[in-house]
This record gives sequence, structure tokens and C-alpha cells, in this order.
Amino acid sequence: MSLGTTNRDNTLNAWFRNTAFTTLTAQMQVSLHSGDPTTTGGGEVGGSSYARQNVTFNAPSGGAVAASAALNFTGMPACTGANSIGFVGIWCGSQFQQGGALTGGAQAVTAGNTFTLSSLSSSLA
Repeated sequence: MSLGTTNRDNTLNAWFRNTAFTTLTAQMQVSLHSGDPTTTGGGEVGGSSYARQNVTFNAPSGGAVAASAALNFTGMPACTGANSIGFVGIWCGSQFQQGGALTGGAQAVTAGNTFTLSSLSSSLA
């Protein structure tokens, strides 16, 4: 996924206007979405024991950052058809940072199963 609008603007302001980067004040988390989260984080999966997962990112390399480990979402609700998981979101506390489509398209999940994101990356592209 590419850098979200807020992060992009903060980066450009820091580079070209000599303003400080905003310091993250909460744990970064990843969410799953059945619809495009756009700029608000909408369309997030809900129900069962679904919960956002904490994520830690490796140091940037080649203009991109990647999650340091796979993310496992356990106890998923049924996500099939139009409600299949097709997008992910990145949050800092309650602040939505960015979202993007899953590589390979939407994935269905049976109720109670685990959904695993084996990799997650974001770039300045």
C-alpha cells in the first residue's frame, strides 16, 4: 500500500518546509476491511472476537517499511461474498493512518477461523 494522505503531507512538510514530524503517541495497529477504508477507516470487519492487531515495523529500506512479523487475526466472523476481506488499514490509537487493498484480491474467511497477513508493507510510492 502507498503512504496515506496524512502521512504523505507530514513527510512533505518535514522535508520541504522544515516542520517536525508528528510523534506517534499510541501503538500502531492493523485492521481488516470488507470495503475500501478510504481516508476514514470505514468498512472495518466487526463481530465475533475480531480485534485489530498490534504491529511493529522494521526500519525503512528502499522507500518502504514492512511489518516485522506476520499478523494473526483469530476468532474471525464469517467474511464471505461482498463481505470478504479485501483491504487492510493502519491505525495509531484511534487515528486512521492509511489503507490499501490486499495483494491478490479479496479473501473469504469462515466464522471462527484465523486470518493471517503473512506480510504487510507500505511505501512512499
